[in-house]
Amino acid sequence: MNIDYHSIGLTTQQQLQLSMLSQRTGKSPSELLDELLAQCSAPIAKANDAGNVPIPTLYEVFVADGSIGMVHGGPTDMSTNPKYLEGFGQSGK
Repeated sequence: MNIDYHSIGLTTQQQLQLSMLSQRTGKSPSELLDELLAQCSAPIAKANDAGNVPIPTLYEVFVADGSIGMVHGGPTDMSTNPKYLEGFGQSGK
């Protein structure tokens, strides 16, 4: 497919959205479009031979979103210190 990328036009609304997102994130419009294309092409790369794109798991969505990872500044012994589990699972009565 031969595409003239210079002829791709954005509506006024799309230009405004891109501008606002650029200001809010501190990223250039090019950086934002690069990220968008990377997000869109990841599922395409995972398509099987029949062309079906698998539905990502919740875990995969959270990893891609950056919602799963290390928490900085919290207690280092959160998972091993029994004091953090005091009252866990008990009703408020």
